[in-house]
Amino acid sequence: MKNTLFAFIALAFVACSTPEPKTTSETQADGTTVTSAAYGEEFQVGELMTLTDVIKKVETNGETNCTFKAEIVETCAKAGCWMSIKNPGGEPIMVFMNDHSFFVPTEGMMGKESIIMGSAKRDTLSVEWLQHLAEDANRTQEEIDAITEPLPTISVNAMGVVIEDV
Repeated sequence: MKNTLFAFIALAFVACSTPEPKTTSETQADGTTVTSAAYGEEFQVGELMTLTDVIKKVETNGETNCTFKAEIVETCAKAGCWMSIKNPGGEPIMVFMNDHSFFVPTEGMMGKESIIMGSAKRDTLSVEWLQHLAEDANRTQEEIDAITEPLPTISVNAMGVVIEDV
């Protein structure tokens, strides 16, 4: 019985593990090498939208499929299931890793450039969800308790993410 239970638990860990990211290295014109890591679905990096264009499309249509480049502000410190990206027009934009189907690194990503493929939409993050995100980011209880209003925003459901200079 113990062996069966152990085998079941081991199988569950293997089934829930995240595959290693695919890494690539590219030599730049100045001779430096940049290593990138890809998470989630593989995608071809072609023509990129600007984040400003993504925001305009969402404001016009309510949502849009997009591939764009953005600077990482923060990643989820507990699991890497979300990250926030720099928004040229205000508050950072939340990027969620497609229903926890993949994860990005939990530390050391701040300031790095990312290429995100997914869909962006108008969203309102509830107080409970914002408090959960604050917990994931290891905020103090005082900071968590200070969240008392929902946040109308734009959020991105990422199908794939490439992080540069990893």
